[in-house]
Amino acid sequence: MSMPIKEISSRENPQYKMLRQLAESAQARKKHKQTLLDGIHLCAAWLEHKGAPNLCAVSESALKHTEVGI
Repeated sequence: MSMPIKEISSRENPQYKMLRQLAESAQARKKHKQTLLDGIHLCAAWLEHKGAPNLCAVSESALKHTEVGI
């Protein structure tokens, strides 16, 4: 299953702001009932056990790795 790719290039983007907030605050993760996975191995384990995530955000440099598979 392929996800649509949407580039985020502005720090003012609401989705970017939410991801940053989740990355920086355990309280925000609890409040929004969200989690973040960092790294290919954690993401692969999630895919294997839970299926496709609601959102997959990767850096531009990560797109160059074959393991990312986007």
